[in-house]
Amino acid sequence: MPKYIFKRILAGMPIVVVVGILVFFIIHLIPGNPVEVMLGSDATPEDVQILTKKMGLDQPIMVQFGKWSLSALRGDLGNSIYYNSPVVNVLAEKMEPTIIIIVYAMVVAVLIGIPVGVVSAVKRNELPDRLCMGITMLGMSTPAFLLGLLLIMIFSLSLGMFPSVGYRGIEEVGLLKAVFVYLTLPSMTLGLQRAASIARVTRSAMLDVLGENYIRTARAKGLKEYRVIMLHALQNAMAPILTQIGFSIAQLAAGAVVIETIFNIAGIGQVAYFALLRRDYPLIQGYILGIAVIYVAINTAVDILYKFFDPRADIG
Repeated sequence: MPKYIFKRILAGMPIVVVVGILVFFIIHLIPGNPVEVMLGSDATPEDVQILTKKMGLDQPIMVQFGKWSLSALRGDLGNSIYYNSPVVNVLAEKMEPTIIIIVYAMVVAVLIGIPVGVVSAVKRNELPDRLCMGITMLGMSTPAFLLGLLLIMIFSLSLGMFPSVGYRGIEEVGLLKAVFVYLTLPSMTLGLQRAASIARVTRSAMLDVLGENYIRTARAKGLKEYRVIMLHALQNAMAPILTQIGFSIAQLAAGAVVIETIFNIAGIGQVAYFALLRRDYPLIQGYILGIAVIYVAINTAVDILYKFFDPRADIG
C-alpha cells in the first residue's frame, strides 16, 4: 500500500504542474494592472512605473514564470501583493472557516444523499422514488447563491435561528458555537447541492447492484431485507458513490468562493475572490495550486477506499 500511495502521488504531480502553468499564464492575461489597483486612481505614472519595477512586474512574462516556478518548487509561493505577506501565511490564517465549511457540507451531503439514493432505488418507480428524484433535480438545478439567500431569508430573517452573515473564530467563541451557529447555513447551502448529486449516483449504482444474482441469492436464503440492502447491495455499489464523493469535495472547495462571499466569511474562498478583483497574482496562483494539490490527494484517498469496500479491486 505505501508503494501504491507513492506511485499515485508521483502520478498526480504532472497534474499540479500543468495547473500551475495554466494558472500563471491565464491570470496574467486578465486585463488590469495590480500596481494601479494598489495605488488607486490618484497615482501618477511615475509612481506606477517605480512600483511596477520594484515588484518585478516589468520583466518579461517568461522570466516572471521562471522565478515563480523555482520558488514554488521550494514551497515558496511568493508574497501577496495586497497583504504584503507570504501567500502560504495568508492562506493558513484564513483557512479555518473554509476547512470547517467543506467538512460540514460533506457530512451533510453524505448523510442526506446516500440514504435518499438508497430509498429511491429500493422504491423504484413508486411515490418515494419520484418524490426523492424530484427534490434532487430541484437541488441540482438551484444555483448556490439563490439557495444561500433563501436559507438566510427563512432561518435568519424569519426564524432568527442563525446569523445571516459573518463568522467568529473558534478561539473567540469556542468550537461548537463557531461551527453550528456561524457555519450551519453556509455548509447547508453547499451540502444540499452536493447531496442531490450523490443521491442520484447512489440510486443509479444501487439499481445496477439490486439486479445481480447474489442479491437474489441473499434474499432466497431468508436474510432480512435491511441486511441485503445495507451489507450486500450498498457495499458493492460504493465504488461510483466514492468517486462522486471525491469529486464533490473538490467542487466544495471551489464553491467556497461563492458561499463565503454571500455569507461574508473571511475564509480563503473570499480571499481568492478579492485577490482576483485586486489582481493579486501570487495569491490567486497559490489558492488554485492548493486546490489542485487537494484534488490529487482526495483522488488518491478515494482509490484507497475502493480497496476497503471491495477487496477484489486492483489498485496496484
